[in-house]
Amino acid sequence: MDLFLSTDEARQIRGQLQADGLLPLLLRYEADRTMKHPLYAVTDHPSPAASGDPHDYFSEGPYWWPDPAHPDGPYIRRDGEINPDRFDRHHRDLGALCRDSYLLAAAGYFLTDGSLYADRAAQLLRHFFVDPATRMNPHLSYAQAIRGKCNGRSIGIIDTCCLIMAAQGVWLLEQAGHDMGDVKNWFASYLHWLETSELGLEEKFYHNNHANWYNTQTMAYAALTGNRAVFEECVRMFRERIIPGQLNENCAFSDELTRTRSYHYCCYNLDATAGACEIAFHGGQDLYRFRTEDGRGFEGAVDFMLPYLKNPFAWRYPEIDGHISPDHGFLQLAAFRLGRADMASVSRAGRIGVYPFNWHDLGFLPLLAGYFTV
Repeated sequence: MDLFLSTDEARQIRGQLQADGLLPLLLRYEADRTMKHPLYAVTDHPSPAASGDPHDYFSEGPYWWPDPAHPDGPYIRRDGEINPDRFDRHHRDLGALCRDSYLLAAAGYFLTDGSLYADRAAQLLRHFFVDPATRMNPHLSYAQAIRGKCNGRSIGIIDTCCLIMAAQGVWLLEQAGHDMGDVKNWFASYLHWLETSELGLEEKFYHNNHANWYNTQTMAYAALTGNRAVFEECVRMFRERIIPGQLNENCAFSDELTRTRSYHYCCYNLDATAGACEIAFHGGQDLYRFRTEDGRGFEGAVDFMLPYLKNPFAWRYPEIDGHISPDHGFLQLAAFRLGRADMASVSRAGRIGVYPFNWHDLGFLPLLAGYFTV
């Protein structure tokens, strides 16, 4: 199954790139820089994971801090305030691995002489997921732990949303002629854990962006591994639970509006929604235009945000870090798939001077590079 590009679209983009003077140079420049980056592995950084297994991914919740009243006691939550002293080396390396492998896979496929880039992308992926000495175990039992409270949480599964990038990279490598069956087996094992573990099932039925990102992740991994049953279950969850359960009568994500970083989380949830819509589109399902009986859906959710994407300073909900930007991947996809010129104009304005590539030129490359990050 396809993810964010069909085989025909990928070939068309490759042909367009070969006829273009600037974009191949830009892609090659980025790929050459990335070739200098190291290999990544969870085993590079020993963690306090409760299992003691160096192959287990570990991270600590970003919004949890020492309690000033009880310095040696359990951590306390400060929503939206990121603790810079948390353990996040696995988190950062996973993000870097996904970005690098995707970019190099894209260069390997889209550039006529890109075999060295493709080889490096495959090496990065196998070092992180396959090689016995360095592989990451295919589960997230110890993600977003909280000191003094728990060894890992279901909401830590959101740490792997960047794996969507890596999955698309694997797909591109296969289009370039690489046999990626061993890496796909890792994704199949991780998908099984997501679908059957207690933590995975808890995240699946969470109430906010976590459930949405879980659904988008599982849909992507199901598409990559050819698991049609899980893919269809994700489509059903989108229609029957995600949209009706998370959007209010104004097509706003009601839970996200209560957060201290409400603008960020509304956009973040829309990125997950757009990702699911795009994967479903390539699987023959149109979720872009899906609406509940009372009219709630993706397009309405983008319409709710559109005035604030035009003028972020009009946002009237909490946003403590001041990071309000009109530049978002969901807007590009909404404009393109829904044929909305008004959305396209805001999207173009938001991307000027931000990233040298355009969605129409390189498919999902800029979106993945900029938005599905950890």
